[in-house]
Amino acid sequence: MALNFIKASDFLKIFNFSSLFIEELGWSQPLTKIPFELTIKDNNFKCQHIAQLSGAIVVQIESTNGMIPDTQVRRDLHKEISKLHHENLIIFINEERTQ
Repeated sequence: MALNFIKASDFLKIFNFSSLFIEELGWSQPLTKIPFELTIKDNNFKCQHIAQLSGAIVVQIESTNGMIPDTQVRRDLHKEISKLHHENLIIFINEERTQ
C-alpha cells in the first residue's frame, strides 16, 4: 500500500495521529484506548495509546497545564513509558494543538 502524502499531511495538520498511524501507515489499533495519567515532578500528564505495530506502541502525551514539558521531564516520561512498553514512540502535544 502506497502512502498517500496528501492524506498523511492533512492528518498531521489536524493532529489526528490515530488516523495517520492506523489508516495511512497501516499500524494496528492499540490493545487499549483507556487513557492513563502519569505524574512527573508535580506535573500531571494525560497519556493515550494511539496505535501499535509488532510490539511498538505510539503514545500521545498532553500536560494538564497545556504546555509541552521541558527536556528533562520528557526524558522522565520516556523512562516511565519504557517501563510499560520497551519499544515506543511518544508524541507530545500542547493544549491548543499547535505544537
